[in-house]
Amino acid sequence: MTQEPQADFREAPLGFFDGKVDEKGRGKLPMEVRRYAVGPHVPGEPDPALFVTSLDGRTIKLYPISKWREIEKKLEEEREKAKAAKQTLLLAKTYGGAATVDSSNRFLIPTLLRRKLELSGDGASVFYDCSQGFVTVYSQKLLDQDIHQAEQNAEANMDALASLGIR
Repeated sequence: MTQEPQADFREAPLGFFDGKVDEKGRGKLPMEVRRYAVGPHVPGEPDPALFVTSLDGRTIKLYPISKWREIEKKLEEEREKAKAAKQTLLLAKTYGGAATVDSSNRFLIPTLLRRKLELSGDGASVFYDCSQGFVTVYSQKLLDQDIHQAEQNAEANMDALASLGIR
């Protein structure tokens, strides 16, 4: 039996956290990420559950089941942006699945999603980013690409953000 994490999320930890995907396709959550996503391990309690998916075919999203159900309902009921909602839900259901977080902080990444993101094989590097009540997981390749692009645009971005007092 699985237990849903509590909806009272703590403040998101700062920065990215690195991790690996093992030979069985399991990601391992760093302790700070686990605490944020599902709370600490409690001996004797059922393992907490997450919905592991992708909404863009590029990153993995780890949602507490209750948060995912809210998103799923919004997508199913959306009328103004029905096509975008339907396509996003298609990706989420195609790549997604429920997973428990075991006492070693491991969770199974669905097979299709692992293949899509080229995370098959022992020791694939991943990076965890916590925000807005869920966790985004990046592959090494994608994070490197995004960092490169951000560095290329850094001067223009800083100029654009100067009015906010960010320097």
